[in-house]
Amino acid sequence: MNSSTENNQSVVAILKADNKLKAVELLKQHGKYKILWAKSSQENSLDWVAFAIECGLKVTDVPQEEISRDKDVVVGYDSAGTAFYQVHVPVVEEKEISSIVQLQAESRFPLPANQMELAWRTGKLSHNQMSITIAAARRKQIQGFINKVNNLHPERALLDSEGIIKVYKEIFSGREQNLVIVNAGTHKTQICLAEKGLLCNAVTLDIGTVDFEDSDSEEDTETIERLVRDIRSVVDLFGLEKQFEMPVIVLSDGSNIYETLSESLISVGLNARTSKPSLKKLDTNDTLSIEDIFDYREPIGIAILELEGKNGELNLFSSLFNPHGKEKKKSWIYHTSVTAVAAVIMLLMFVMVSYAEIAAGSRAIDKKLSSLGSEQEIDTLVEKQNIIKEVAKHRVDLVALLNEINESGQKSPNAATNSGTPTPQPPSPPGQSGIELESFHFKKNQQVTITGQVQKKEQLEDFEKSLQGNKDISDVLVTAKSNTGTNGNRNQANNKNNGKSPPPAPGGDTPKNGFTYTITFNYKDFTGGNRR
Repeated sequence: MNSSTENNQSVVAILKADNKLKAVELLKQHGKYKILWAKSSQENSLDWVAFAIECGLKVTDVPQEEISRDKDVVVGYDSAGTAFYQVHVPVVEEKEISSIVQLQAESRFPLPANQMELAWRTGKLSHNQMSITIAAARRKQIQGFINKVNNLHPERALLDSEGIIKVYKEIFSGREQNLVIVNAGTHKTQICLAEKGLLCNAVTLDIGTVDFEDSDSEEDTETIERLVRDIRSVVDLFGLEKQFEMPVIVLSDGSNIYETLSESLISVGLNARTSKPSLKKLDTNDTLSIEDIFDYREPIGIAILELEGKNGELNLFSSLFNPHGKEKKKSWIYHTSVTAVAAVIMLLMFVMVSYAEIAAGSRAIDKKLSSLGSEQEIDTLVEKQNIIKEVAKHRVDLVALLNEINESGQKSPNAATNSGTPTPQPPSPPGQSGIELESFHFKKNQQVTITGQVQKKEQLEDFEKSLQGNKDISDVLVTAKSNTGTNGNRNQANNKNNGKSPPPAPGGDTPKNGFTYTITFNYKDFTGGNRR
């Protein structure tokens, strides 16, 4: 649904929070959100279909396109079972991102690819770098959730943590784009990290306000101290720059318990404060109090997301959730027969590729393979897991390769000079040092190719030497083209001048617009080259 033009169509949002199902119906008119009604189930009463019927929704197993209604339904998924990870890499083509995500997910999350649902979102950083936020969840859990909500015919399923960030911005009048949000519920506490107003990490702790509501109790005091330590650890885990300056916002209804939590976070060095809902963007007609709005903050958040339309949310549900009954192409990676064959081929390929380097290791894998017989099932599973771990050691890590390129660009002693004499400088990323990486191409059995811009020829020479000095990189070939017209192959030019650098181009080494370079090289044994 796209709300760029307001209309009379409302959104019903349903999710699980505080061991209850909660729902609101939200309408946007004249720049304000109107809550038409709000409803909760009894605690631990979690039947989605029964609750939807109580809310007056049509619940049926007929295809969604046959249902006529004047409101959309959106459901929220509990982020507690979702793992997040963020990587920073040089800018690559869109088609390369999927490979990076798959490799990172397999290496960092404890499940094979065909048992995971993945979603990612890219962001632009400075100096030709990009960030990739990856979300991963167990496929079985996602499928179980979809089975519960299918007959509600929702338009979309959204992560509840994305709704938390949205409701803070819209209803709690949050102005910060980069912040940590602490959403303390009755039985759990969510810590959400937002960068540029978008979710990039979330962690759920199994401590809620019910565990420390009596501030005079010694046991409850110990509990809140433990919660504060855990929150501090999560913030440390996020790896933030200047983390003690990052705003840490505790969502609150004005109760003392949230003030106590905020003060305790301040006592451990965090920049914490509370934030209450504001009525500025709400048309409540005095029917809902601040406490009511706070109680329904999670469904309000995902309702607003649906009213605004798709805006790059992390979609873990696309391969399994089909709200309009359209036939979808199933990814080959989830087709069981193809996956079984592919797994064998990939296993053999990884063993063969690394044979010259790890002959002893490959023989160990063969031994493990041959030993898998009719032993007890648990022993077999352990052996299979050991094989996966052994093989994973020899998979190419694209992010590691990109980091090696990045580090080579940092080692340029000519990064910043005022004359022909190099001045030692502290390492700086490509881009700051005058070396910019614009594209990166990697494909198995083909040479790695990178292209970019450089201000001075000396910087390119230093970059080349750094790459040649990397034990994992060989056969480096650099081609430079002056942006004012002079071009040439650096390696060929060096050969013609007995290994010395070619003479400067007419007009000096530093034309106003610098040079465009292309560098090719072999990486380990993955690109067909021979390692030194």
